Amino acid sequence: MLKTIYLALFISYLFSGYLKAQEVQTNIDSILVVTQQQSNLNMANSEFLYSLDIELTHQRKKWGIFAWLEHAKNTNYNEISNYFGDVNSDAGTVSHNNAQISAFYIYSGTDIEHPSWQFGLTEVSTLIDTSNFANDEVSQFLSAGLVNNKSINFPDYALSSRIQNLAAWQQFGYRIVLASSHGLGENNGNYHQLLTLKNKHEGEKKGFFKAAELVYTNTQNNIQANFGLWKNTGIIEDDGNLIGTSKGYYAGVDYSINEIDLNLRYGHSDINETDEQTSINFIGGSFQMPFYEGVLGSGISFTRSSSEQNDLGKNTEVYYRFKLQETCYLTAALQWTNEVNIPEDNRFNQKTYFIPTLRLEVML
Repeated sequence: MLKTIYLALFISYLFSGYLKAQEVQTNIDSILVVTQQQSNLNMANSEFLYSLDIELTHQRKKWGIFAWLEHAKNTNYNEISNYFGDVNSDAGTVSHNNAQISAFYIYSGTDIEHPSWQFGLTEVSTLIDTSNFANDEVSQFLSAGLVNNKSINFPDYALSSRIQNLAAWQQFGYRIVLASSHGLGENNGNYHQLLTLKNKHEGEKKGFFKAAELVYTNTQNNIQANFGLWKNTGIIEDDGNLIGTSKGYYAGVDYSINEIDLNLRYGHSDINETDEQTSINFIGGSFQMPFYEGVLGSGISFTRSSSEQNDLGKNTEVYYRFKLQETCYLTAALQWTNEVNIPEDNRFNQKTYFIPTLRLEVML
């Protein structure tokens, strides 16, 4: 692990020096994230994970290129992530040999945060349903329902395109996304499969993920809201089951008042599975605020699926993030949930599971 990290940092250092000599506007950012999680589920071992992200932004006058190299420790079958799939959004992000190029795309304009268009390999879940306060598992919440809308059937890192204009009609704007339904995760980390329409498993069908989003921005009152429609026309094999085409709608709002940041999300989706159609309803809410020398955040999300006898899944998270040094942050978090990947007979009437977490961020 250390050899890989040192080699990546050394290459980044040499490359950044070369680009500076060429007087090109290029930034290279690196961050190491380490998480340690435990639970009160006896059969789940504690989990130690790390991820190293190296991001390169090459900015020209009217366009730019973004590349993201990701190296991470994969999860083990008997650890936390195997039983609690939603408690660490930074787990299991690398699908092939512990390292991958997670993004490589070209974008327009001088601002990578709000390009008018972009095309290439991208983390599709970052293209819509965005939030300033509940969208980053590296420095904010770890719970999946407080990072993205769980009702949206996003593909993994996939070939995708997006056009957007957040001020098309004064305070109203739009985003339109078209992506492959099969990303790196659905293709077992094989890059050449991203470029072919050939199906890897019997019964699978490659299609498209499509989304259209209306965005409202009111900077004077610190409000941003969105409403969107999406559809995934792909059919995906998952542990022997075929997950068919899906579609849905969603909404979200960010609001800031007196240094308190609030986020609300709602979503509904319909998924065609092997023998039935499943409906999913999701709602989540969270806040974050300055507290002493750090940031305090708390949130809760609810998911109801018709395939689970309409049982209500609940995930709650509280975290406190504070600065150790100028480039080093430590987060202590506690999650509790009733969603666990074990048979009902093995739960022994236990309804709530607790997952304490420590997360360390180091900007390199």
